Amino acid sequence: MAYADSPEGPWKEYEANPLIAREWAPHYKVSHVSGPHAIWIEEERRLLGVDPWPNGFKQNRANLERFIGYASDQGLLQRKLSVEELFVEATLDT
Repeated sequence: MAYADSPEGPWKEYEANPLIAREWAPHYKVSHVSGPHAIWIEEERRLLGVDPWPNGFKQNRANLERFIGYASDQGLLQRKLSVEELFVEATLDT
């Protein structure tokens, strides 16, 4: 598990990582384990931005609308839903 004060880093590995082992005996041992939010390759950062997996309703609204459109176009929905219908009201301000 890694942590940082901002998405840009610098990232530090949590020394007593309780979640992910760095050794999978007898197969191999790695020097570190990183999480899905840590982008180490500059090209990925350029293409995906600093936070490719943003949290919150507002930051994800456009993608949610796009996915609903895809599902509707493919006939997977009986009717085209609004993104607000997918979440409880308390999450809409996030």
